[in-house]
Amino acid sequence: MVSNWTFSLEIVQMIPEFSHRMTPSQPHVSNRTAGRPWTRRWPWLLSGALVAACLVLWFSPPLFVPTVLRLAYAVNGVHPERIMVNGHLWDYLSGGKTTDPPILMLHGFGSDRESQMSMMPWLHDKHFCIAPDLPGFGRNGYGPAQAFTPDFYVAELTAFADALGLGKFDLVGTSMGGALAAYFAAKHPERVNRLVLLSPAGLESEQKNYFMREVDRGGKPLVIRNESDFDRVVDLAFDRNPYVPWQFRRWYVDRAVRQQADTMEVIRGMETFLRKGLTDVLPSIQCPTLVIWGDRDVVIDPGLLKCFVNGIPNSKGVLINDGGHIVSDDCPEKTRRVMEEFLNGEDTPSLKQNLIAPTRSPSMRR
Repeated sequence: MVSNWTFSLEIVQMIPEFSHRMTPSQPHVSNRTAGRPWTRRWPWLLSGALVAACLVLWFSPPLFVPTVLRLAYAVNGVHPERIMVNGHLWDYLSGGKTTDPPILMLHGFGSDRESQMSMMPWLHDKHFCIAPDLPGFGRNGYGPAQAFTPDFYVAELTAFADALGLGKFDLVGTSMGGALAAYFAAKHPERVNRLVLLSPAGLESEQKNYFMREVDRGGKPLVIRNESDFDRVVDLAFDRNPYVPWQFRRWYVDRAVRQQADTMEVIRGMETFLRKGLTDVLPSIQCPTLVIWGDRDVVIDPGLLKCFVNGIPNSKGVLINDGGHIVSDDCPEKTRRVMEEFLNGEDTPSLKQNLIAPTRSPSMRR
């Protein structure tokens, strides 16, 4: 998503060429324009206005980021939309034909609908993709008085799906969104056709990595209060850090600071669930399920992949080499292939070759 910032840079780079074309090399002054000096200056005035506008845009993150996002929506073939659900406005992205089978896509902790945007073009040729801002994140703020529990999220997602007129749909979730997607599928098996979980939370590993040791000490490694925190979260989430322009860094940090009250409420309501809330829930998931993990995930132990595959009756697991926690961004082509094949009901070699077989020795703490 952030790579689309280059569009604004290209606009700035085009200005000299545009100015050159608009400005005559040897201006000819006719009798008709001899007394109107402004007619000879308008190309320069136009070029100066364009440069000024681009400079204002470049040095103002609140203007720059929404502009780049609008360009990214167009490039990815998605549309920002809003709908009222239980008295609150939900912002979401949609892509594809409304007549195609729907897919609901849930983002992770501290993220938003835009984090799902890179995956939507993979799927919206054959599916109607919907990626909302979950309550407490992005543009969907419920306020610090709200109790953000897993049952609250399931109820709100049910109301959101009902408001959109969705009956049965495919469900995709990343990290916290993966835990919520699994919980939703267990609570409402009649609503979920297929389930895809990418690096899902919800189980506790016996092997404590740096991230979980920080959590055990009372730390909040995913909470962003300043740009140093932002850089730390990016380091945790990606195996190959994407380049993030300073405008995006500042914009996301400012938004995270404004939403900190909601963020802390989500942590209080969801922390136990995200640690081990799915331990006894997985056997209730009835739909075909694909679990995808990057082998270099430093947020959630990739060893839990087999625990999910063992726990969910009709499931397949894929471990992707060289992928971090956000495996869809670290290894987009590999992730795209296995997701497409699974959601399209295909049993092709690409999916078979990467499957993780269930075992009887999960490294899960109960």
